[in-house]
Amino acid sequence: MAMLASGIRAVDTDPGDLKEVLEPAAGLPLLGFFVSAVSAYAVGGLVAVQLVGGRSASTVEGLALGTLLTLSFVRQLLWARDGARLTGRLQRTEAYFRALVSSAEDVTAVVDAQGSVTWLSGAVRTQLGWTAQDLTGRNLRELLHPDDRGMVDRAAAVLSGSRTTGLPATVRLRTQDGAWRDVEITGAARAGVPGTALRDSLVLHLRDVTERRSSQRELERLAYTDFLTGLPNRAQLMAALASARTRAANGPAACLLLLDLDGFKPVNDIAGHEAGDHLLVQVADRLRANVREGDLISRLGGDEFAILVADGIEEATALAERIVTDLRTVRPAVGSTGYTEGLVLDISGSIGVTELDPADEVSTTIRRADLALRAAKAAGKSCVRTAGHAIDSAMGRRAQLAGDLPTAIEQEQFRIVYQPVAGLEDRRILGLEALVRWDHPVLGTVPPDEFIELAEADGLIVPLQQWVLRRATTDFADLLAEDRDLKLGVNVSVRHLQAGCLAPDVAQALADSGVPPDRLMIEVTESIMLDAEDRLQSDLATLREMGCIISLDDFGRGYSSLAYLARLPVDVLKMDREFIGDIETDPRGAALVAAVVELGRTLGMDVVAEGSRPPASCGPCAPCSVVSSRAGCSADRCPWRTCRRSSTPSIRLCSGRVPIWTPVSTWWDRLVDDRPR
Repeated sequence: MAMLASGIRAVDTDPGDLKEVLEPAAGLPLLGFFVSAVSAYAVGGLVAVQLVGGRSASTVEGLALGTLLTLSFVRQLLWARDGARLTGRLQRTEAYFRALVSSAEDVTAVVDAQGSVTWLSGAVRTQLGWTAQDLTGRNLRELLHPDDRGMVDRAAAVLSGSRTTGLPATVRLRTQDGAWRDVEITGAARAGVPGTALRDSLVLHLRDVTERRSSQRELERLAYTDFLTGLPNRAQLMAALASARTRAANGPAACLLLLDLDGFKPVNDIAGHEAGDHLLVQVADRLRANVREGDLISRLGGDEFAILVADGIEEATALAERIVTDLRTVRPAVGSTGYTEGLVLDISGSIGVTELDPADEVSTTIRRADLALRAAKAAGKSCVRTAGHAIDSAMGRRAQLAGDLPTAIEQEQFRIVYQPVAGLEDRRILGLEALVRWDHPVLGTVPPDEFIELAEADGLIVPLQQWVLRRATTDFADLLAEDRDLKLGVNVSVRHLQAGCLAPDVAQALADSGVPPDRLMIEVTESIMLDAEDRLQSDLATLREMGCIISLDDFGRGYSSLAYLARLPVDVLKMDREFIGDIETDPRGAALVAAVVELGRTLGMDVVAEGSRPPASCGPCAPCSVVSSRAGCSADRCPWRTCRRSSTPSIRLCSGRVPIWTPVSTWWDRLVDDRPR
C-alpha cells in the first residue's frame, strides 16, 4: 500500500510535458518513485527472509508477492519508456538550442556572479578576438576598459530581480592580441534552474560593432568638420558655445572671436578658387599655431572663422591682436602651383570679440561678436574691436523695449499725435492722420520705428492697434460733434489684417465712438500684395462695404503689382516719395508717374503723390503731397488738444508726409505743362 500511495503521489507531482517550470515544484517526482521502489524491495526482502527461515508463505502472501513483483516489473517498463521519451525531448531541445545560438550573429556568454566566463557559443573568434577555449574561465571585467567595467554590474542587476537599465550598451573589450574592439551588449538574462547552484549565472549577448562605430564616428566627423580645412564647422561651434555658456554660469569665463579675411575676394576672382582654397588652409594652420590647447577654432563658411577662447576678455583680445598681426604675413601661393605668375595679393584679417554672458542666448552672443566684427571692418580693417558700450546699449535698449512692450499695452503707456492735412488753395484742414507714440517711463518717448516691428514680431500688434483705433475714433468724434468736415486716417499693419480680426475691430471702434465709416481711412502698405489671399481681399472688401476708405500706402517702393492692384478693393493709391522724387528733371520718371495717375483714373482710384512740390502753389513751403486743385501739405504733428486749437484756416504749414483723400487731376496737368523742356 505504501508503494502504491507513493507512486500515485509521484504521478500527481509530475509537472507534465509542456508546462514551463519558473518556480521550484511543490514536490520532487523522483522522491515518490524512490519510496515506491524501496517499499517494493523491502517487501520482497522480508518475504525472502521468512522463506529462508523455514516459514512457508500462505496463499494470500504468495498472491501479494506475485502482484508486487508484477507491478514492479510494469513500473520498470514505464520508467524505461518515460526515460526514453525524456531523453529524446532533451536531445531535441538541445539540438534546437545549439542551432539557435550557432546561427545567431551575437556571441552568447554565460558569466557567473564573480564575472568569470563559464560558457560561450557563436563566432567567438570573429566577434571578440578570442578563442572560446582561451576566453572561458577569464574574468570579463578585467578584459573591459576601466571606464566600461560598471556596465557588467548594471547588467548583473537582473540576478537580483531588478530591471536591467542602459541596454543595449557599447563597451570596449581588449582582444587576445591587445587591441580594443567596440562590443555591444544587446541583452542580459538570468540563467540556471531556480533553487540550484546555477541560479546566479548571467547570460550576455555580445556583438562586435567596431566597424559600425567607426562609420558613425566618421559620419559625425564629417557632420561637424569643415571638409577643406579640417576645422570644426558651425554645428560644432554652436554646440560648444552652448556648453561654454553653461560653464560660464558657474564661473569660468569664455569669449568668442569672429574673424573675417580682408582681401579674400580678389584671390578667388583673380588667382582662382584653387588659390582661395589654398589660402584658407594656410589661415587654418596659422590659427592652430596661435591658439592655446582647449580653444576651439571653427570655420563658419567662406572666409569667416570663429574661435571660442576659454578665458576672459583681456586674454581673448590679446590673442586676437596676435592673430591679426600674424595674418598680415599670409600670402596666397599664386605662382608656385600655377595660378597667376608673379601676382602678389595682400591678405589681412579683422576680428570682433565678445565675452559670453550666461544670460544671453547663443544667437545673441554671435550677433554681438558680428557687430564687433562690423565695427572692425568700418575702422579700416586689419584690426580688432570688442562689443563696446555703444553696441551693448543698442542691444540692451531693444531687449528692454521688447520686454516692456506687453506691460505698456496693458497699462496704456501710449498716446496719439495727429498730423493735420491742409488744402493749399482754401487754406483749411482736410483731415488728420493718427500716429502712435510710446511714453516709456524710463526711456522717454519711443518712436514707432522702434516698437512697431517688435510688436509685429512678438504677436502684440493686434492689441496695440485695437487701442489705437479706439482712442483715435473717440478723439475724432469730438471734432465731428463740432461739425468739422474732416477725415481720419489710421495706419494698420498687414499682420492685423492677416489675423482676420481687422474688420470686426474697426466696426467695434466705430460703433463705440459713433464715427461714420465714410470718415475713416484705413491705410495699408503695398506689402499686402505679397500675401494677396482671398481672405485678405475679403476683409478689405468688408471694410469698404462698411463705408470705410481703403488707401494703399507707399506704392512704388518695393512690391507693386498691377495684377493684384486691379483685384484689391482700394480707393486711394499713394505713390511713395522716392517714386516721384525726380519727375521735374527726369522725363522717363515723369512718364511713369503719368502712367500711374492715368491708371488710377481708369480704376476709379484717388491718386496721391507724397513728397512732391506743386509749382507756385506752396511757395516756400517744403515738399508736400499734392492733389488736384486742392493740394495739401502737413502741419506739425501735435497732440489732440493742440490739434483742436489749430483746426483753423490760419494754420502754419510746414514740411512732412501728407495723406490726401481727393483725386489727382489738374495739378498733374499743370506740372506737365510747366516742366522744363
